[in-house]
Amino acid sequence: MRDGVSEPGYRLTAAYLEQRGLGKGWDREALAVLLLGSLVNVRRSTWTFRQPPAGVSDQRVIATWVELCVSVLEPKR
Repeated sequence: MRDGVSEPGYRLTAAYLEQRGLGKGWDREALAVLLLGSLVNVRRSTWTFRQPPAGVSDQRVIATWVELCVSVLEPKR
């Protein structure tokens, strides 16, 4: 799972950030781990504990995740 799914996902995300010029000034590999890992953690916690962390719905998680990504990745003006 790690070698076939997780690691390639992190590498692809870091490469995407690099190709698009996103996340300038950030460690893009670490940023990829944090961005993807946060979503993975929500899903794994929900599966493991049979309820979402802090009772936060998927819709709220995704909406906030998108806002976070935009604020981090939006080019500074």
